[in-house]
Amino acid sequence: MKVKIKIIVIIGLLSLVFNCWDKQNHDITRPIVPHYIFNGTAVDYDSGESLEGIIVELAATKMLYDIQFFTQTDTTDSSGHFSFDMVYPGYYTWRVQKEGCWLNEKKLEIKHRDSTSVIAVPHLLYGKIFDLRGSSHPAFAINGTKAWFSTYSMTPYFKRAQMFFVYTLTNRGWFEEGYYLSPLYKKNVTSMAFGRDALYVCVAPDTLYLINTMDGSLTGKYQMKQNITAVAYHPPQNCIYTCSKNNLYRHESEQPINIVSSWNFENHTLSAIAYYKGIYTYDNTNYLLRKYSTEMNVEITYALVDADSKIQILNIYDMSFDGYGMLWVTLP
Repeated sequence: MKVKIKIIVIIGLLSLVFNCWDKQNHDITRPIVPHYIFNGTAVDYDSGESLEGIIVELAATKMLYDIQFFTQTDTTDSSGHFSFDMVYPGYYTWRVQKEGCWLNEKKLEIKHRDSTSVIAVPHLLYGKIFDLRGSSHPAFAINGTKAWFSTYSMTPYFKRAQMFFVYTLTNRGWFEEGYYLSPLYKKNVTSMAFGRDALYVCVAPDTLYLINTMDGSLTGKYQMKQNITAVAYHPPQNCIYTCSKNNLYRHESEQPINIVSSWNFENHTLSAIAYYKGIYTYDNTNYLLRKYSTEMNVEITYALVDADSKIQILNIYDMSFDGYGMLWVTLP
């Protein structure tokens, strides 16, 4: 009799245990993951006017909760407004598409609250990459349809010698016309620009050379008091501009060492400058190309886009406009 009672008790306990185990597997309630709204407005970088038809893409890089966030897109309405609902706390990247071109992505943190943002969208300027020899010093200058390119020669006769290669632009592209042995052997050439009577060559950190375009010989040398990384010639003013990391300088053309005016840009990293109906600067920090008026106010801000691939060009080394107004660049 006692044995039967023990068996009944054991069976009852087992039933209770399995019942509890079953409830443990099926009755767990997952806490609600907090979610929020991220919205904003896309505006013109210079005027601040709302932009319709801009595609905004939001992608997750790291979520704070165990949840999967699929990349989302939204298109701005007539008021420039876009919205993402629901978003979760974490880290994201966003980028915009304008005229079919995706611009550089930026980082975003979504915190435990609804958030809003104003996205300044630059204009697009289509350029082309001038890449003929893959030099470690890809400085170049264009005068109409003639280009001088500073690089090292790999020919048996001038092996590792620094050279000026001359190219001509045709409807089929750039073709080599000739070359000159450069007098700037082992110099860190960062930028070049055609002046009225000579080729200006910027050599880091603080030297400007003048080159005779008839034979490639050295005709002048100016030691600057400030660091310079790029040079451009302004034909209507008959003067040259140089830049350092955060500063732009205007010089006398006859005595380039003399600075006439200067401008400071604290949040810029100026890597290249050029002239075409105005002075242009390229900012390697924000990946923006800016055109200035004669009073040196920003007329228009561009994102530089490769005319062939329709992809935004980011870091550049040197730039120059050809006679048709096409901007050509070299990459580091």
